[in-house]
Amino acid sequence: METRYLHPSSRPLTLKLLAVACCLASFFHHSVTATPVLHTDIGIPNTVIVRNYLNGSEGNIVYQGPTPAPGQTLSGGASSWTYSTGGGDPQIVYNDGAGTYDHATYPWVRMRYQQNRAALAQAWEIPAQGGEFINFPGSLSMSEVSGNPDSTVNAPVTPDGSGIRFDPFPNAVDGDVFTADYLMLDRFQTIGLGEWDRAGDQQGWATPNISGASVANSLLRGTSTGDSQVTSGPGFDADSFKYIQIRLKTSGSLAQVFWGTGGAYVAERSINLGNGDGEYHTYLIDFSNEPTWNGANMTVRLDPVSGGAANTFELDYIRASTGAMIPEPSSVVLLGLGGLALLTLRRRLM
Repeated sequence: METRYLHPSSRPLTLKLLAVACCLASFFHHSVTATPVLHTDIGIPNTVIVRNYLNGSEGNIVYQGPTPAPGQTLSGGASSWTYSTGGGDPQIVYNDGAGTYDHATYPWVRMRYQQNRAALAQAWEIPAQGGEFINFPGSLSMSEVSGNPDSTVNAPVTPDGSGIRFDPFPNAVDGDVFTADYLMLDRFQTIGLGEWDRAGDQQGWATPNISGASVANSLLRGTSTGDSQVTSGPGFDADSFKYIQIRLKTSGSLAQVFWGTGGAYVAERSINLGNGDGEYHTYLIDFSNEPTWNGANMTVRLDPVSGGAANTFELDYIRASTGAMIPEPSSVVLLGLGGLALLTLRRRLM
């Protein structure tokens, strides 16, 4: 086999072509990922549900502290515990078995709850170790809070992945009631803008031009009567929370997401999610390079279907997070772009 060598005089040009090709590949890569960027069904979960209380019964739960144990009532996607006696350090322990949860990957604990009297609550990864808890504020109304127990520890934490311990009050008083909507673990700090896990609770969202809007079985569902909107949700800090996650099923066409501070929405600040096909899809929108995504009171609006009436939809959740797992373009794609750029340049120079 004959071995061919580049003539020394051709090497500088070849190196220059390769450098330009790499630059163009990078340019094409960033051009493809123009802002905001939509990713559909990437298959990398950001959240693990520990409990959403949709079943009529619950297992793997242990009570510690006052005796007798509190009475539990499960109804409509929520759980209430009522203490009939006072006592110190009441604990609700979810123990689903070692290795069930990967706390290193999902370090953030997120819970929506309310108390009959505002008192400090705590969450622990188990087995509980001194200093690894996160304090949650008292809440008289149903509110979501989140925290990372690992961030409060001076020494490395070694939870066994069996579950979470939640202390609903520092000390229980006869008649205390604690109600939980859901308990979740997240990869990144996350806000459940709308989880819709508790029956009849729209979590403050308005649904204009939607007939039969209802919340049941962890879904917000309805039928479009025109310009359907899921709007007026909670505001959040866009400078910290740069990713929006939505899980939606619709029979309609061209779902859209709008964003704006203080609820001001215009077409220039919107992105299309595509046409519905009657199946659930997960949408991740990356706003990290979007110049209009800023401010402490960012809100989003979802139009589950565009135009027309009688189109149905089912909405699982809308979440905002500080990060997301987004697959990088494969090296084959980038090399292909580089090769295309190199071929184009060589043709121009010939």
